[in-house]
Amino acid sequence: MNMKYINMLLAGAITLGLASCDTNSWNDRYLDGFEGGVDYTSQSVTAEFSLTTEDYETISSLLLATASNRADSTAATAIKTNHYFDNTSSYPATVAVRTFLANGNSPYYYAAVKSVLDVSYNEVSATPAELGSLSAAYTYTVSTDDYQNAWGSDDDYIDAFAPMLNAGNKLPGILAGQYPDAVEGDYAVVTYAVAQENPIFGEKEAATYSIVIYAEDTFSEAGGYVCALPISTASAYSYLNGEHISVVDGIPTGYSDDAIWTLTETMGGYFLSDANGTFLYGSDRYNNFYWAAAGVAGDDTFTFVVEDGENGNTLNCVGAGKWMQYTSYGNFGEYNYQSGNSAHVYFLDAAASRSAASRTVINTPVTVTQNSVYYFNGSAWSVAEGVTVLNPADYTAMGFTNNNLSDADIYIPLYLKNAKPYAQDGDQEFVVYNVKTNSSSVGLFVFDGSTWTLNNNGLETVTGRYVRNSQNWNVNDWAFQKYIGKAVYDLFTMDQIELDKSYILVGGSVCATPVPTGSSYGYLQATSVSVSGTQIVMSNDANAFTFATTYTYNGTTGKVPEGQFLILDSNGRYLYLQGTYNSFNVRADAPYIESDGSVGTGYLFKATKNDDNTWTITNVGVGKNMYYSAGYNNFAGYESGGANDVMPFLYQLSE
Repeated sequence: MNMKYINMLLAGAITLGLASCDTNSWNDRYLDGFEGGVDYTSQSVTAEFSLTTEDYETISSLLLATASNRADSTAATAIKTNHYFDNTSSYPATVAVRTFLANGNSPYYYAAVKSVLDVSYNEVSATPAELGSLSAAYTYTVSTDDYQNAWGSDDDYIDAFAPMLNAGNKLPGILAGQYPDAVEGDYAVVTYAVAQENPIFGEKEAATYSIVIYAEDTFSEAGGYVCALPISTASAYSYLNGEHISVVDGIPTGYSDDAIWTLTETMGGYFLSDANGTFLYGSDRYNNFYWAAAGVAGDDTFTFVVEDGENGNTLNCVGAGKWMQYTSYGNFGEYNYQSGNSAHVYFLDAAASRSAASRTVINTPVTVTQNSVYYFNGSAWSVAEGVTVLNPADYTAMGFTNNNLSDADIYIPLYLKNAKPYAQDGDQEFVVYNVKTNSSSVGLFVFDGSTWTLNNNGLETVTGRYVRNSQNWNVNDWAFQKYIGKAVYDLFTMDQIELDKSYILVGGSVCATPVPTGSSYGYLQATSVSVSGTQIVMSNDANAFTFATTYTYNGTTGKVPEGQFLILDSNGRYLYLQGTYNSFNVRADAPYIESDGSVGTGYLFKATKNDDNTWTITNVGVGKNMYYSAGYNNFAGYESGGANDVMPFLYQLSE
């Protein structure tokens, strides 16, 4: 617990509270002009109110009187001691504040139904799960073997990455090999070297090999085998056509000169070029190939490897993670699985050596040591979002030696102020740093609009809106409605959708945003979110979408069919799909109403929960589902998803 931070918050709370506690001092806490004396006429109240230290102690006493076990008693006593509410305890703020408002000593005890109170208080949320996961992160230093594998040679390499060999392309694979048992939620802190310029190896003409690429044809009446022909350059991409050939004992015959391809050694594999000298490269999203006039060294999408398999050599594009194979469409494409029609590679010169000759490094570039934090999502490693790790140069700039840092709560806020000059109020960042040799620590730093502050336990001053719904003189009279100045969203895991509630649509580490107010249509663009456990906290509810069952048209309230809903954005506009478009249209005020009085089906949606807790949100009118597309970084409606498309998780706005 950061007591320095707690004391600072408490001082602010005391300042906002009462200066005294005499009989009528509570009247001063009304901000809407109430005058002295108790108002027994029971007027509705709209007011702002800050709890004082005495209020926390009063609440503690009230809860102790009803505590039924040791855990409850401990939680109630902690409120008096700490002067804040712990939302992980038996008595979170939403319980404790309502207990206070329903007590006869509350200044708002006689407030009538429909009264609205914005109550400010100190609150601790659950300790972010990332703190524990990052504290237990793997630590790995890239080895010489790793660099040799990355450069594709035991001789032509340097102990570093370089502009021509991007670390970000290689580190996920290195971590996958190092930690095969990683599970979703794991982190790894990786240390590696980066050269500021490319190395220059001794002159040597890259070895080339002539090959024929062939596959079994199980799709046509002709049967037999077919070999790949050059790529069509009529467009930026195409599949590869083929011609029928004979293959006996793995040796192809009867092919034309056009069917001879060339493999040229490059880092980590080969460039692949056709008889016209055109180079192929792959895509992790699409199954066709792209072409260029030359290969790009260090770019894995241009890098192919020949893999020895049970039925012969197969051809794999490293960057796409796909194998070339012949398809029922009568052409060759690339797919992320192998089949009986996988393309095989036949080396025309079977005696040719496929190992690179030795070269020396003519120049030795200057290298710097860097650290990166990676996150495992259950299937792959990627750079962790919302996490910063200090590098050796950072410690030096702060005046520390041996890559160790002391007084993190002083130095890291200064570091973040320079590193993130465009931070917004409410932004947060996990920072990993060394406290002594071979011992790291992690802290959560939160930006309040002017200053970064260490805030590991989520302690903050919040304002909660409480509404009086009844006047039965008990705790149930009051209901917590929402936070003012922040929006809290919880992962929605119920089996059936709750309608007339607000949600954010989350894919990966982003959520959907409304179509801009100046447009009548568009894709739902994505903005980053930080997930803590099963909760997302944002500064407002601008990205929330309401799944509404009612609407008002020409002054009359209507209701949509059972089990269906309208999607209403935070600007009061209804989303709809039409025609063949994948983007959304928006309409203000009301959905389109047909001549028979029914809602246009393009405005209607339904939702079904999937086994992985994502949701299939289907437009009734066009039958398309909502997906987040990582390739385009937006949300849209598609009949089916591609390799980079995922259905959204739903996080419900806490109300």
